[in-house]
Amino acid sequence: MSTRTSKLDWLFGVDEAPVYATVTHKGVVRELRLPHKKALVAGDTGEVVGIVGSGYKVFTNQEAVELGFRFCHEAFPDTKPAEWTFVEGHGPRKRSWVAMDIHHQAHAMNLMGSRGKISELYTPFVRITNSYNGTRAVRLDVGFLRKHCDNGMIFEEEAATLRVPHTRRGILSLQLVKPFEGMTALREEFGKALAGIQAQGLSREEGLRLVQEVTGWPTLPEQPRPWERAEQERLDADLASRLERYFGELGENAYAAFNTMTDIASHPPKSSRFRRDRPTLERRAGVWLREFRREGGGSGGRVARQVVGAVG
Repeated sequence: MSTRTSKLDWLFGVDEAPVYATVTHKGVVRELRLPHKKALVAGDTGEVVGIVGSGYKVFTNQEAVELGFRFCHEAFPDTKPAEWTFVEGHGPRKRSWVAMDIHHQAHAMNLMGSRGKISELYTPFVRITNSYNGTRAVRLDVGFLRKHCDNGMIFEEEAATLRVPHTRRGILSLQLVKPFEGMTALREEFGKALAGIQAQGLSREEGLRLVQEVTGWPTLPEQPRPWERAEQERLDADLASRLERYFGELGENAYAAFNTMTDIASHPPKSSRFRRDRPTLERRAGVWLREFRREGGGSGGRVARQVVGAVG
């Protein structure tokens, strides 16, 4: 997935246009309008960003960002509005959908308790997802970003997620929830989760299995073609290199494996055999971290198998 990060790339107006089909019948070519479809057109470039049903209610990215700020203020009453800033958006070049991040800028949090180590500073963010092609409802997630390397994860998917269908009724009935006691409580829970996986020893083999399971790492079919085998070898070497780097930096523990997951999420390998996008990978990493915390950790072998099957 190609990524556009400029804020202005995503805050464009959206126009609606009719959709036509070219039909040839008995040698006669006609242009027929499709009454139940419409095209959504980017106001800045004139490019079509989606073909949707006639009842589809446009909810612009600008409106989605405003919703995100409103959520930040209501869900975290112990923060100030000026502490939240719209930083960037992630999405395909066609701009059919986008994941936009609002960062909490007041201060970086050393959640691991290691004073002075830049690599352990985290910043909370709110992720707003929106689409113009009907594939993704409006949703909000809360996550954390490791500032040293921009590794991110969605930590509170279930509690902080708001899904709104692109229908007139869905948008008008929009209401926000208040799932947290505040930013302090969320930070404490996240810090405890990280401390737990840092204390959990893990061999390189176990770490490799864990990362493969959580990220949905591709495997070869029973009768692979030569190009598939070569590409799989390249992907596996990439994964092994990332894991070895984090094991060297952070020690042989589940925290190193977790950072490998989030590194893959933030910098996915460019391959036709690996098609998971950044928001999906960040949610999978966050779900695993929460499940590890809820189950109280475990032996290295159990940690390597401890994956939430419902994560897609």
